[in-house]
Amino acid sequence: MDRCPFVASVYEMQIDLTPISTVLGLGSVIIGIIATLHSIRRFTRARKLGIYLEFNKLLYDKEFVKEMNEIQTWTWDSVEDFFVKYGPEPNPEAFAKFIRVGSYFDGLSTLVHRKFMDDDFVPETTAIALICFWEKFEPASEAFAKVYRRPGCWDSIKYLYDKLHKIDCEYDREHYEKRLEEEVTENGSAQQ
Repeated sequence: MDRCPFVASVYEMQIDLTPISTVLGLGSVIIGIIATLHSIRRFTRARKLGIYLEFNKLLYDKEFVKEMNEIQTWTWDSVEDFFVKYGPEPNPEAFAKFIRVGSYFDGLSTLVHRKFMDDDFVPETTAIALICFWEKFEPASEAFAKVYRRPGCWDSIKYLYDKLHKIDCEYDREHYEKRLEEEVTENGSAQQ
């Protein structure tokens, strides 16, 4: 009986295909895991972006933006003075604005703090508004917490403020202000 020369050589080598098939199977499992992790990461990022876009719709409301800007012009000497001027009883409209803007920043901060949204989603204009809001109301935050018996009620806003302020401080302010003065000087001399 004549055997085919190829078949005879395969029988003579006695190749065991088990390790090769195991390595190939393991490789496909690893590729599957990597693809799944990549998909999960992409889905998580898209979900965070979706939450941000839904939450951020309020910033396109003209009334909300007016309220945000208006409360930055408020002045008071103490928390008692704040409640006399802008409190819920003497001035419910102003107090509603304060609550609305504060709740927006609190919600935004909570989303970032609980990692439902990344802080890099916060646009610079919103970051500046939050920083200004916190710097204006931070001195009175403890008194507000006592009045409403909610210790730590502003912790989430402080958390995001600290994150955004750290980023804000990383800018070279001195260089920026010097460059701004030079541009103003150049534009002023060009107009004359």
